[in-house]
Formats: sequence, C-alpha cells, structure tokens
Amino acid sequence: RSIEAFPNGFFRLGEVTCEITGGATPLGAEYPESGVRFFRVQNVMQNYIDDSDMAFITERDDAELERSRLKTDDVLLTITGVSYGKAAVVPADFAGSNINQHSVRIELDQSRLHPLVLSTFLNSAVGKGLSDQNITGVTRPALDYQAIRRFRVPRFSGRFQRKVEQTVKRAQDEFAT
Repeated sequence: RSIEAFPNGFFRLGEVTCEITGGATPLGAEYPESGVRFFRVQNVMQNYIDDSDMAFITERDDAELERSRLKTDDVLLTITGVSYGKAAVVPADFAGSNINQHSVRIELDQSRLHPLVLSTFLNSAVGKGLSDQNITGVTRPALDYQAIRRFRVPRFSGRFQRKVEQTVKRAQDEFAT
C-alpha cells in the first residue's frame, strides 16, 4: 500500500514534532556496570525496548549528553547501519536514559499524533519504505534529520489513533507475560 492511498491526506513529520535530536557516544567513554542506561541500536526493536544487553554511562557523561536524554513517550528511531528504520516509544521506566548517535529522539505534539501511532507507522511496510527511500550511504546506510522531518505521515483520525494505541498496549502486555 502506498502512502497516497490514505484518505485523509498526510503531513510532514516535522510539522508535528517539538524536537528531533540525536545522541552521541561520550569521548573516551567507559561503560560501568551500572549508571545511566545508554541505548544502542540493538536495544530499539519494533515497538518495544530490549534491555537484555543494556550499556550504561556515568552521570558525568550523561550530563554532557543532556540534549539526548530520553523522556516518557519520546519516539526512538534507529538511523544508521543495517538496523535503520526501527522505532519504539520510551516507556516511563526508561525515562532519563540516553542514546548514542545511531538513533534519534523524536518528541511529538501529542495533540496531533500519538507516539505509539508514529512508532507503529514507522515500523509498518509503508513507514519502512520512507526510511528506505531516504537512506544515504552505501557502506554505512544513514538517515539524516532533514529527511526524517520530511517523512509524509498519514492524518489518522483520533478514533483510529486511540484504537492503534489500545491494540499496541494490549500486545505489549501480552508480550510481557
């Protein structure tokens, strides 16, 4: 299904974002046994966070990376490597974590687009197609921020967004048990 098939039209992702920012790996970073959670590409799955192989950074390193500190309901999107284009929403228990340079943090205007709806859309065949169309680089594929801001996102009705949110949350609850 192409994006043109959506009956309510579309908008550019940049029109409904409050902020899109990436992370970084601290210079000379050491990864302690505990500290501030540090998300890498392998932690961002399709609509969930996998914390089985979590790295940590120090509070000092986290302070240097304050702009990429995660908040509840941020959408994470992987932007480099073979795993580009995977998206997940930050749950409350991961707020305060940080990300490396291979993902971006997207803060949405939730009155226009719900984070779980965006994440689900980006993980769909149509959403993945947007990533595929905008990827640059041959040996190390990458998405740039401007391309992400230009992603065409369907105008989903409020009713449809609530239904998607309920369905995803139900699936996540089932997955957790």
